[in-house]
Amino acid sequence: MKRKLNRGVTLVEVMVALVIALVIAIGVMSYQYACARHARKTDVRVTASRIGLLFLESWVAAGGIDDVGIYDPIDKLGLLGPEPPIPPGNIVSSVDLSGVPGLGSTFRSYGIFTNGTWFWIKMTFNEENPAGEIYPLRELGVSIAWSLDYGATSLDFDSGDLFDLQRLVRFSKSVIYVPPS
Repeated sequence: MKRKLNRGVTLVEVMVALVIALVIAIGVMSYQYACARHARKTDVRVTASRIGLLFLESWVAAGGIDDVGIYDPIDKLGLLGPEPPIPPGNIVSSVDLSGVPGLGSTFRSYGIFTNGTWFWIKMTFNEENPAGEIYPLRELGVSIAWSLDYGATSLDFDSGDLFDLQRLVRFSKSVIYVPPS
């Protein structure tokens, strides 16, 4: 009697091949997820650095003025101009950011929604005025905080929430504003 040669694939072989393919697919998808997460984290950090540097350099260019009636970075930077880079509804001023660390005195606080994330900006200064100095040496600081879950639903900042923080500090000779009499 002649035997038939089985040249087909058994069910066990098919199942082993599927398991191997599934393990490879899960590995590739988890790598892709990790890459997307790190890219998002890096994108938010770069955005925070650019916003902070923009606010800080604008403030230094204005002489470190701490007069609310004269210097408003939102107006100075043209963020609410005819073609604003950030829509007007995505900027909130006078936000309570007591949980965000800063230098000495708080000048202004803002909340800006851009790039899918709320950024909380706190502008602070610390002034040292040695005897005989006409222009005080002022340390200007901009602290930027954002939620670690990159929440885009609200601006309710709570210092108990998990947040990341960047601080930019610059020393500058500030201009003393004397109002006209």
